[in-house]
Amino acid sequence: MADASQKAPGLGTDRGRRVSQRAAAYLEAIYGLQESHGLARTSALASRMKVALGTVTNVVRKLESRGLVTREAYRGVKLTDEGRRIAIGVLRKRRLAERLLTDILRVESSEAREAASKLGPAIPDEVVKPIEKALNEKFGRFNPQSSMKQDFHTQVESV
Repeated sequence: MADASQKAPGLGTDRGRRVSQRAAAYLEAIYGLQESHGLARTSALASRMKVALGTVTNVVRKLESRGLVTREAYRGVKLTDEGRRIAIGVLRKRRLAERLLTDILRVESSEAREAASKLGPAIPDEVVKPIEKALNEKFGRFNPQSSMKQDFHTQVESV
């Protein structure tokens, strides 16, 4: 996982500041759990992120202080509108990177998924549309949002 001090380019801003790759990864995981279960339990989040519960608690507190999540005592975590916006942007870029790797470069699916999780956050906002356009021209209408929901239901079932 990336160092919390590394900033992920193009992940949107939070009150004028960039969101770190670590925060983006947590927002993405919370989004997936929330889509599947209505909210993200901290134990499921710890399992998904492969970290201790205390680490999740610390990160969630920071995300909450930035207005990206809300905590419900003894229940779990939910994204705010801003947190959801950033999470969807992160997922969209990851899915675009994954599709580029599999559909254009013919990289094996499992390898593409791993690489896309690293490449996606590095895609600048201004490059997203040209990538989408290239995928649309070559493969028809690409809808990363619908792909994300399918992708998450598959990933979250293993948590």
